[in-house]
This record gives sequence, structure tokens and C-alpha cells, in this order.
Amino acid sequence: MSVVLLVWLTGHLVAISSVGGLRGSRQAPSYNASKAFQINYLEALKQKATFLNIAVSITDIRPGFVETDMAKGEGQFWVASVNKAARQIFDAILNKKEIAYIVPERKGAMILYNNTLYWYLKVENI
Repeated sequence: MSVVLLVWLTGHLVAISSVGGLRGSRQAPSYNASKAFQINYLEALKQKATFLNIAVSITDIRPGFVETDMAKGEGQFWVASVNKAARQIFDAILNKKEIAYIVPERKGAMILYNNTLYWYLKVENI
């Protein structure tokens, strides 16, 4: 079982993966693969906790681009400020959301983000 006995059997596990784990990219295949692993691992832990009837909360934080040194560069698309991202992460943890997408705008944002990101990556052949 582990992961510190599923967070001592009643805790709250929070991990920061990325929307990058939802799709591959020629620019950073190892990054995308590691984030995909995290997403799948957390999903498996949720399933295991449910199966074992353990009341542990698991939150998967999936940021898009956030204004940090890591996301610097030309033509970054739909970037969230650090303060907005931090607030969304804090709210997600406080509300024990299972999955939290960290994007500049919330309402309907993930649908738009996923569709636009898919189109952008396809057009740019990324």
C-alpha cells in the first residue's frame, strides 16, 4: 500500500502534476511522460484507497503555464499569474478537489484550454 500508508489512512495527499501530462510534446517528452505517470499514479492511489475503504483525500493539481522562470519564452499561450495560480491551488486543497486545473480563467476554461491546446499543438506540430 505505502505512500506513507496512504497518508496515515485518513490524510490529504496533494501532488502537482501538469496539463503537460495529458498530451505528449516533442519539446519535452520526458517532462510530459513524468507528468502522465504522476496523473496515472494518483488515479491508481484513489482507486486503491476506495477499494480498501480508506478515507484519504487526493488532490491532483494540474497547472498550465504560470508566469515563472520555467515558463519564460516567446509566444507562451494563456499564462496565469503566480498569485492567481497560488490562489487556485490553495482553494483546490482547501476544498479537497480531486483534480484542479490551474488556468488564467476558471469558468469553462478547461474545455476551452483542452480544445485550444490540442489544436495549437497539432497546428504547430509540437
